[in-house]
Amino acid sequence: MVFRVYNDCHHSATVTALDDFSKANMASLHASDSDHVLWCGDFNRHHPLWDEDCNSHLFTAGAIREAEGFCPVISDHDMVMAFAERRPHSGVHGHKKLD
Repeated sequence: MVFRVYNDCHHSATVTALDDFSKANMASLHASDSDHVLWCGDFNRHHPLWDEDCNSHLFTAGAIREAEGFCPVISDHDMVMAFAERRPHSGVHGHKKLD
C-alpha cells in the first residue's frame, strides 16, 4: 500500500488521520509478512535528524516541536527512511530534501 502525503505546515491533521487509519486497519495493511506500507510525500516537518545542516534556519523551536511530535508515529509503525539520512533526493525541480 502506498500513501501519498501532503502535510500542511500549519497542522498535523494529515499525519494524525493516516496514523489513525493505519492503526485501525493494521490487519488488512499487513495481511502477510511480505506486505509493506509506504508513506511518501511532503510532511513539512524539519528536524536535524533528517534535514541537512545547511537548512538549520528551518530548525525553529516550533518546527522542532512539531517534528518531534511525528517521531512517535514513526516509532509506532516501525518506519524506516527510504533515503539515506540527510541526503537530498531528486524532486520535480532538481534536488529537494526529504522533510
